[in-house]
Amino acid sequence: MADLIPSGAKLHARLSGGVHLLDVVDELPRGRARWSGRRPGGADAVRHLFAHHSGALGRPGFAGLLASANYVIRHRDFPTAAYAYWVPHHDVHDHDGNRIVFLCLRPEDRGWHTGRRANDTGEAVALQGNTSLLPLTAHHEECLEALFPWWAEQHDQPMEEAAAWLGWHAIGDRFGGRRKKQCPGSAGEAYVADYVRRATLEALPEAA
Repeated sequence: MADLIPSGAKLHARLSGGVHLLDVVDELPRGRARWSGRRPGGADAVRHLFAHHSGALGRPGFAGLLASANYVIRHRDFPTAAYAYWVPHHDVHDHDGNRIVFLCLRPEDRGWHTGRRANDTGEAVALQGNTSLLPLTAHHEECLEALFPWWAEQHDQPMEEAAAWLGWHAIGDRFGGRRKKQCPGSAGEAYVADYVRRATLEALPEAA
C-alpha cells in the first residue's frame, strides 16, 4: 500500500464524484537547483491550469510520481517536482474506495512545466503515461472531471471562461509559455479541448 499511497499522505480536499486530493508535498524530494522554487506573487498569482502527460508510464500510484520527481531533480536540475497535481494512470483508491489524485506542490510553489510566464501564473496537472500511445483511463477521466471544477472554484475562475484558464502544453504559447508538440498527447489534448467546449456550452442560457 505504501507504494500506492505513502503513510505521510494527508487529505487536502474531497472533490466531487468520490475523488480525494491527497497532499504528498512533504513526501517528495527537493533539489538544490539555482532556480527559485517560489512563485513570484505567491499563491494569489495563480490564474491558469495546464495539462501535461508524464511520457513514461512508470509504476502505479505514488511510486510513479516519486520516480518522476527524482528524475527532474537529478537530471534536469529542477528545484521540485514539475507538476502541482498528479493523476495516476492506474486505479488508486484509499481504504474507503475513493479515487486518488496527488497534490505535489502548493500554490505558492513555482513549478517548472510550461515555461516562461506560464510557470509564474500557472499550475500543472500531469496525466501519468503517454496519452499518444495509450488512451486515457477511467481513473484519468473521473479524476479530471472532479479536479477541474474544484480548481476553478479555488482560484475564482468561471467555468464558462474555461478557455481562458485551462490549457495544455502544446498551446502553452497562448499563455506566455512554450509550445511543446503533442503534450499531453493526442488523447489528453482531445479530452481537455472537449472539456473546455463542454464547460462553455453548459454555461450558455437555454433557448427560450
